[in-house]
Amino acid sequence: MAALRYLRESARIELAGALTFDTVPATVARIEAAGVSELRSIDLADLDEIDSAGVACLLWVAAKKSGARARVTLLNPDRRLEKLIEVAGLRDWFDAQRAPRSTR
Repeated sequence: MAALRYLRESARIELAGALTFDTVPATVARIEAAGVSELRSIDLADLDEIDSAGVACLLWVAAKKSGARARVTLLNPDRRLEKLIEVAGLRDWFDAQRAPRSTR
C-alpha cells in the first residue's frame, strides 16, 4: 500500500511510495477512513510510481468532493502526471501546484 499521512489541521494527505493497481484498494480504504469530505489537497512529492489505477484513485477522491463543489489540489505532482491530467481532460477535477514540504 502507498504510505499515507493525514494532516488534519491542513486537510491534506501526503502519499509516498507507489499508488498502483496493487496498492489502491488499501489506500482508498485509508483515505476514506481519514475523512475525504474534509480533504483539500494531496501531496504527491514522495510518490515514486503511479499507474492508471492510481489516477483512478485520485479521481475517486475528486468525485467524493464534487458534491461540495470543491476541487482537490494535487501538490507537487511530477511532470508526467501533470501532462496525463491535461491530455486526459481532467483539469476540471484538479488544481496542481508546487508547495513546500511539511515538517515531520
